[in-house]
Amino acid sequence: MKSTENCAKHVKAGALFLSGIAALVLQVPLASAADFGLGVAHQGSGSTVLIPVRMENLFIEPEIRFEADSASGNSFHSVNPGVGVYWRKELGALFETYIGGKLAFGATKQTIGTTEIKTGSITLGPTIGIQHFFSKQFSLGLDASLPYQHGKTTQTAQPDTTFHSWRTETRVVLRAFF
Repeated sequence: MKSTENCAKHVKAGALFLSGIAALVLQVPLASAADFGLGVAHQGSGSTVLIPVRMENLFIEPEIRFEADSASGNSFHSVNPGVGVYWRKELGALFETYIGGKLAFGATKQTIGTTEIKTGSITLGPTIGIQHFFSKQFSLGLDASLPYQHGKTTQTAQPDTTFHSWRTETRVVLRAFF
């Protein structure tokens, strides 16, 4: 019963967060100029491909992370699409900071011998970052977040399990704008 109440609280908090993001997005004029780009974020053992869109005061960044590994009959595949929405502020000519949140979905499939483990999850968390522009088109940044993750794991011949977790995440981010 307590797990259901906690889950309901987290769903309400996520809905409130997303409605706040929608309110920010709707205030951006449609005719505003935007810079589009391509980037990569390195965190831990993998990398994430980013598609940043910079507007006057808003920064929207769809992302996708792929991981795959196979050896000795074992395999691991993971796909995590997501999006970050941030309010951004220039700190002089060469720096800018951003604050907002990220929402991501995850699907993982792992095979160990004859056992198959599948995990599905949703991740939501606040993020803050800073980036330095080497030129008008290239930046190097660092961001940190505190994502909450809720998911479900299914395993061959085992009952399904759900999980909830908080963790910290830092990334080094390289972006190029067109």
